[in-house]
Amino acid sequence: MHFRLPSLLFCASLLTVFVWLLAPGFYFPESALALSSKNNPMGGDVFVQIAKTKNPAVVNVSFKSGRRVSNSKKLPDAFQDYLDRFFGGDLPPDIPRGAGSGFIIDAQGHVLTNHHVVDGGEDIRVVALENGAEVEYSAVLVGADAKADLALLKINPQDVSDKKFPYLEFGDSDDLKVGQWVIAIGNPFNLDHTVTVGVVSAKKRTIGSEPYEEFIQTDASINPGNSGGPLLNIKGEVIGINTAIIAGNAGGNVGVGFAIPINLAKKILPDLRQKGKVVRGYLGMMAQDVRPELATSYGLEPGKGVLAGEVVFDGPAHKAGIKRGDVLIDFDGKPVESKEDLSKKIASAPPGSTVPVKIIRDGKNRTLTATLGVLEDKPKEASLPDPSEGWLGLEASEVPKGLADALGLKNGSGAQAVELTPGGPAHQAGLQRGDVIVAFNGRRVASIKEFGARVKSLPPGTLAQMEIIRDKKKSTLSVTVASLGESETDKTLSERAWLGIIYHGVSAKAAENLGMDKGRGVQVVDVIPNSPAHEAGLQIGDVALGFNKRTIENSADFQEEMSRLSPGDAVKLKVLRDGKTLTLEAVLGTLDETLKAFGSGGFGLEIESVSPETAGKRGLKNSGGVLVARVHPGTPGQRAGFRKGDLILEMNKQAVKNPSDFHRQQKASKKGDTVLFLVERKGTTIFLAAKLNKTRQAPARRRGQ
Repeated sequence: MHFRLPSLLFCASLLTVFVWLLAPGFYFPESALALSSKNNPMGGDVFVQIAKTKNPAVVNVSFKSGRRVSNSKKLPDAFQDYLDRFFGGDLPPDIPRGAGSGFIIDAQGHVLTNHHVVDGGEDIRVVALENGAEVEYSAVLVGADAKADLALLKINPQDVSDKKFPYLEFGDSDDLKVGQWVIAIGNPFNLDHTVTVGVVSAKKRTIGSEPYEEFIQTDASINPGNSGGPLLNIKGEVIGINTAIIAGNAGGNVGVGFAIPINLAKKILPDLRQKGKVVRGYLGMMAQDVRPELATSYGLEPGKGVLAGEVVFDGPAHKAGIKRGDVLIDFDGKPVESKEDLSKKIASAPPGSTVPVKIIRDGKNRTLTATLGVLEDKPKEASLPDPSEGWLGLEASEVPKGLADALGLKNGSGAQAVELTPGGPAHQAGLQRGDVIVAFNGRRVASIKEFGARVKSLPPGTLAQMEIIRDKKKSTLSVTVASLGESETDKTLSERAWLGIIYHGVSAKAAENLGMDKGRGVQVVDVIPNSPAHEAGLQIGDVALGFNKRTIENSADFQEEMSRLSPGDAVKLKVLRDGKTLTLEAVLGTLDETLKAFGSGGFGLEIESVSPETAGKRGLKNSGGVLVARVHPGTPGQRAGFRKGDLILEMNKQAVKNPSDFHRQQKASKKGDTVLFLVERKGTTIFLAAKLNKTRQAPARRRGQ
């Protein structure tokens, strides 16, 4: 028989491939290498050895409780279904219920498990496997952390006498590679010490439950009851804590499970042992990712850094000089990739540590230094105001030391205006942001706390004098104390008579500048377009002296007269303008009518002004701004992500205090411009960017006005 050379080569190649396929480790060469007795101290049958040697350190965790009350983290629906099926509902009051798994981490009997396994439980029990038999111990909760979903237990020393427990050793989860073998041990469906095998499917998975998660994804079968159990590598070391699954229709495993990396547990275990909780670093700002439209507005590459939204007053970020709108690109010498990435970096830094923070502001790079604070476990609870308490519509803070020294104020005395509620008592009195209040109602302001208590002690309707310093000059304002909690039983906002001006009282200094013998009347700060005031020809800077033959002495007089009137009433306003007295006629309308005249504009947004009552009811943190009443579909506003109830605070870094500000700035924007918005949503500020479709002209004044 004769063979041609190519045929011999072909057969040789087939033989080589065949031998290669039969060779150990073809499918999983790295794992097969680990399975050999030469490279693994456990011997050739490594899974059998792991089950035999590691099972005694894996325990069942159960508890007694009248009802399970969970404060654990809220997972997305697919993951929450798993928890609801296994941990939800009522529990018999005196019958132990298998809650999950755990594993012993030292000879003294400390047990690591999930927070959600023991959350709300009483009389915790740990069942261990000893010499083939189950032994039950009582346990106490040493520490827990809901954010990382970890809890540390300790087997009660009274149950044992100098007993040394078998325990598991930790591996290094950072060294894990996708495709490596892993072994899960736990108690699924109360079936004790079940061993399942799979591979690492992915790393650094997030499922939206907490900002600090970087789950290991595995196809090793994990079911209800596995939570808190160990995920082991081929050496028998713990590299993860089994936590969650995507549940199938029957509540079981569908091949997608998640485990907390053991390196995360290593970082927080000292705090759990010593303090019973985890103390994390705190920067004091809300961050958002730089999306493409925001990147365009800031001239950045998409995905570079994070945008500073809300900056907590007097927090570490504020003290470091970080401002709303800054882009953080580096934290403690490491690039910032996303808001989740920044949260993890901050949380891993110890409180009190000083870290460099690189930012971009106005197109220029800067490096600031921040000293981290302590992240509180629970947010401060807000309380509703008492209707009988006084209210000024003012958010004040302590006077910064440098400013206090410049003004000659004693340490801690005075109060600086930080935010004002539009139309509120302080705003109508003429107070401005940055003003320093040094005396109120005849007494010096000794501290911010004392000032707040004094305001609350005054009954609504009280007329008080407020001495302030502005630009190093002193002046006195008259303010009528109101109540944020007062009811609206007489008229709703839509039923009230509406003139359409923002105003405040006339100070003595302003009266002198206007050529008046004393401060009386109210001065117009803004005129809302399309409002009755605008139609009547009222202008910014006008001083309203009389209202329907009645003299107006101050803002309280003006408010009282307006409360007597109804929409549709014709009124005559006596106005001082440029040293001359004029009489203007207006037909009062309603706020709703003015809003309808605004239309949706080029952004597809219908907006409305924010009254003190609306701000109080909606729990808005910021004063000023305009509220989004409706977002039209298919418009730039909808594409930018606006929602009904958003509070617009700024446009292109210019303050929006009222609807006229919104429309003036819209008019100043050209077709095709991308406009940057600062928005408050659900208690925090975010940035949105929208491209203007068309420009809406401001309403024209009537001829001759």
